[in-house]
Amino acid sequence: NSLSNNLKKHIVSSWYRGALSGSPLTRELINAGEFLKAADEFLNNAEYRAAVESKSGVAARMEAVAEALRNEARK
Repeated sequence: NSLSNNLKKHIVSSWYRGALSGSPLTRELINAGEFLKAADEFLNNAEYRAAVESKSGVAARMEAVAEALRNEARK
């Protein structure tokens, strides 16, 4: 309940896609309130790098999740 609605929206979307559910360290960092580290960890994976390389829309969605995490740190 302490997370912003914006971050909740991005978490649900990412969980549905499988990106967040497949990243236990990112989830641990979120639960610990380490949002900046969680943002970096979330993008530190092969799926993101492949999406950037192929210019897939997935990269933009993953970057939006990371930005929502960074914004949460600024609250």
